[in-house]
Amino acid sequence: MIKTIASCWALFLGMALIMLGNGLSNSLLGLHASYKGFSISATGLVMSGYYVGMIIGAKLVPVMVQRVGHIRTFGALASLASTAILVHYLFIEPWVWWSLRFITGIAYAGLYVVAESWLNNTAENETRGQLLGFYMLIALFVGLLTGIYPAFVLSKLKLTSVLRSGGLSGVGGSWLRKSLVVFQLLLTVFLITGTLIMRKQMNFLQDADLGYDREAIVAVNLYGNPEAEGMFERINSGFENAKLLKAALEQNPQVDNIGVGNHIFGNTGWTLVGFNDKQGQFKQFNLLITDPYYLSSFDIKITDGRNFDPSLEVDRREGIILNQAAVDFFGFEEPIGKKLPGDDFGAHTIIGVTEDFNFQSLRTEVRPLVIVQNSEPILEGINDISIDSNPLPKLVFKYKGNSLSNVQNILDGAWSKTFQNEELQFDFIDEKLRIQYQSEARVNRIVGIATVISILIAAFGLLGLTILVVNTKVKEIGIRKVLGASSGKIFMLLLRGFSLQLALAILLSVPLTFFLMSDWLNDFAYKVNIGAAEFGLSGLLAVSITVLVISYHAIRAARSNPIDSLRSDG
Repeated sequence: MIKTIASCWALFLGMALIMLGNGLSNSLLGLHASYKGFSISATGLVMSGYYVGMIIGAKLVPVMVQRVGHIRTFGALASLASTAILVHYLFIEPWVWWSLRFITGIAYAGLYVVAESWLNNTAENETRGQLLGFYMLIALFVGLLTGIYPAFVLSKLKLTSVLRSGGLSGVGGSWLRKSLVVFQLLLTVFLITGTLIMRKQMNFLQDADLGYDREAIVAVNLYGNPEAEGMFERINSGFENAKLLKAALEQNPQVDNIGVGNHIFGNTGWTLVGFNDKQGQFKQFNLLITDPYYLSSFDIKITDGRNFDPSLEVDRREGIILNQAAVDFFGFEEPIGKKLPGDDFGAHTIIGVTEDFNFQSLRTEVRPLVIVQNSEPILEGINDISIDSNPLPKLVFKYKGNSLSNVQNILDGAWSKTFQNEELQFDFIDEKLRIQYQSEARVNRIVGIATVISILIAAFGLLGLTILVVNTKVKEIGIRKVLGASSGKIFMLLLRGFSLQLALAILLSVPLTFFLMSDWLNDFAYKVNIGAAEFGLSGLLAVSITVLVISYHAIRAARSNPIDSLRSDG
């Protein structure tokens, strides 16, 4: 049972915190309404808005989940609930509070629905009862805690202090207020820094140099002879068919750098073969079958040795080219003229080495790749093979025209001369790569939105907390104004109260953010470095938000009548 519960610890912890915040806000908001002078009827009406929202939310949220999914729904509702709580401190009106409680009810109904749906999907039939039972125990414990804590705090109040101060301003003490300020500022800096790092990583994935030319490269699917026996016989017949299409396309001046290969970029699952080396160790590498022009079609650089020579028959029969990852994998220091470290391979010779290019995905490191024109010598020495994408040849070329829409017309004319009975299928390599990385592009957009939302939430949170702090200094500000204090001095007074908390929050955010974001970046084989620029920019933004919020209160205080402040019961 413990192992089952431990597998969902993140969900349980997250929901416990959500329930705790919701319970405390429900308990304390009623007290705050009375403190602000709401009547009993108005307070009851305000609190009822939450439950009206819960009823409607229970109906609406399942529809939202079906349309946009669990994650987006959860993120949107969590942001909505956080913002609604913070806005209570900006508008002290019963009808505004009722609307905010209504929105909060919808949001929390959705959060509970999504969390319980996740939990139900995670659980198996044997463990579902245990997980849901533990979830209900958390709800019961948090419910008791959120009821006991306000009662315990109120029971410690002295009646004379309450009557003399006219409110509950002393509840919790200054240490609690300062802790809340530090936590809010810490969360602000973490959110901003985290989103900056995520956006930097997403931009890196979108703009990274993959090691080959992908602009205006067209790939045409070819067909093998259906009567050929075996997969590699069909692949070889596909290369023969490519010669016919190539001859037709070469007559068009807008077509350049024609090549043929059995795999293209943007498709994962390239041929993976395994063999036992001379020490008996099992090793694997990817295999690419091409014609002599394929590497030139993508402008892939040869760093050692040479490319295939179409005039040399020995290159066609025995020549192989490795990428740099394969050179390192096989332990070659001088690979040219060497053979692969296996006893069963046929006659072959390494004639060249390419620089590493990302033929799979930036999510994974570049794997060892062996490039051949004739696959027979390699196939003789392997004892395992895996192919997860179509291995039949594709003809590729560089389109030099001005309108990509004209590619269809060019291919239709050439295709009809050679393969009248087969369907023409072609793709643009850059479009296939865009589809391959569309999840990263989607995350990039979401991160951009999250950056704006995090800053807005931070601003609202700081605004609420500064209101709380300023309310404790109403009389002090009034006295200073009577004594001739300017707006600048009032600003410095308020800023001094936040400077230590702000510095502490920024210092604490650095190791926290570095640890969490480093863990996130470890999911990528190719990643950016976490630099000081992200921390500096997030710290500057946090300081700017704090200064803006404090300036707002300083201006309000400067325009207020000090007599009203001194007459205030706060």
